Amino acid sequence: MQLNRSLPILSTEPFQFDPMHQDRGFAQMLQQEIEVKQAVVADVQSGVRPNHTEQQLLQRWPMSDYGRIFSQAEEVLRETEADFERFHERSRQVAFDLMRYDIQAMVDVRFGVAGISTSPNEPFMLSDFYLQRLWQAEGPIQSWGRDNPSLTQAISGLGVQHALAKAVTSLQAEQGIERHQAASRGQLDSYVRQVLLRAGNLTGFNPLSSHQLETMGCDLQCVLGVSEFNPRQATAAELRGAAQHLFHSGEIGVENLSLLTHVPRVLGTQIPQGDVNWIDAFRGFVNSASVQGEAQFHLENTLSVLQRLAD
Repeated sequence: MQLNRSLPILSTEPFQFDPMHQDRGFAQMLQQEIEVKQAVVADVQSGVRPNHTEQQLLQRWPMSDYGRIFSQAEEVLRETEADFERFHERSRQVAFDLMRYDIQAMVDVRFGVAGISTSPNEPFMLSDFYLQRLWQAEGPIQSWGRDNPSLTQAISGLGVQHALAKAVTSLQAEQGIERHQAASRGQLDSYVRQVLLRAGNLTGFNPLSSHQLETMGCDLQCVLGVSEFNPRQATAAELRGAAQHLFHSGEIGVENLSLLTHVPRVLGTQIPQGDVNWIDAFRGFVNSASVQGEAQFHLENTLSVLQRLAD
């Protein structure tokens, strides 16, 4: 089922789209918002005690049967297949409409559970000319996603349970680990992060492959909140997730978002799978980059953002 009209070209006018009247899946999901507290209580009673990140997840997408995602993942996959198909169709429609902003075909557009994201179609460069062209394409795409949070979250909400259940089953198959085992070993937070990282990036329109998660993915845990984000010790995926959170909360501009998202690509094959001190990394870019003017200003400003987060 498609949205009832396309996004106007070069306009931030929102979709004239009422999910409550056009899709029962939206109506059911939005009705559940009043049940978020009951959902958390029910999961505690069923033996699943959400950690801090999961509580944030349930505030964004209330799920009264959240515990079943871990205890009955295969059944949840079957039960949520129809909503998941609607999620794919709607994310595809929005992404195609947003591509109209990218006149020079500078970026790939993705729309997963973690939200709308972009990645350069050509090698990322720290040069004024390249960055201005990139920001001209990314600016309206990312701004539209920020300015229409209810619609983007509603679309993602159609796929979140299926994406989570799929992540749970893939972790069990590949690593032989289940939630209760991770909790008993004191590794619940790490396990939840892996589930959310997979759920946020491996489904939707133009998803990543599993080997791209850390280097190109957006950490859904950091998208939900940055209280535990440490720019002196974070993965590239966590940096991207924090950037999305800061952008959507109005704390940074699209130029900062773009730099935080793509500058790790400058490291090329040297980009590590583990934690990085991004303050040191950006300080090195500021000192060595051959950029001037506005681009240099935004690079220095992005370094200041990271330093504030570390304080």
